[in-house]
Amino acid sequence: MTFLVISGIIQFVYCFLVSDFPFNSFVAGFASTVGQFVLLAALRIQANESNSSDFPKSSPERAFGDFLFSSIVLHFFVVNFLG
Repeated sequence: MTFLVISGIIQFVYCFLVSDFPFNSFVAGFASTVGQFVLLAALRIQANESNSSDFPKSSPERAFGDFLFSSIVLHFFVVNFLG
């Protein structure tokens, strides 16, 4: 998760200081970073044993499957946004 935060900060600083010339590329990259962070946080919450009472129907395997499917869908939209 730290890598995603650092990657997002680097992208934002680069856009702010250097250039945002292909703006759709910046938006796609930043959206990918933020989206992957959110999906990873959801996976960690669902897979944590201490939260099993909050997610009674979700096993860690199902949470990981949902994470994989959601990541594929997220990156499909990001690649299509690039053009």
